Amino acid sequence: MSPGEQKRKIGILGIGNLLFGDEGVGIHLIRYLEERWMLPPEVELFDGGTAGLFLSTFIETCRVLIVVDALAIEEPPGTVRVYHNDEVRAGLLQTNLSPHQVGFLETIELCRLQDREPEQLVVIGVCPEQIDVNLELSVTIRELLPLLADEVGRQLSRFGVAVTKRDGTDA
Repeated sequence: MSPGEQKRKIGILGIGNLLFGDEGVGIHLIRYLEERWMLPPEVELFDGGTAGLFLSTFIETCRVLIVVDALAIEEPPGTVRVYHNDEVRAGLLQTNLSPHQVGFLETIELCRLQDREPEQLVVIGVCPEQIDVNLELSVTIRELLPLLADEVGRQLSRFGVAVTKRDGTDA
């Protein structure tokens, strides 16, 4: 696939640390979508973990990038915030993102400096309930996964992508 063809991809990137409970919400959502959605070939799900700068090889191939992660914000657990291009690029997230996100923001900046950033960037952030050594999501955040999936679906529809749930219904 040529670089121009790759750049048409829409990426859904889940980031976080599965070892710290709700901090892993982005990865849990990727797994949720893999199990429940059928996506068109131009959409790629990616478990980014805590890879930071190593995410650039995925990010630079995306025309649109939708990121899902826990945000370290002073809001009630389960609060969802959606940030778009200008808000991310203006640095509004720098004080809000969880500690590993410094690497993500640096990676976006690195891609921008190389003229390889996505044309559109959306960050869907969730205020966690618990971040401690725990492989499971809290009940609050686990019950939020269907709503987060719906938000990803709304964002995809903004870019002309329709998805189907594995049970045959539209997402």
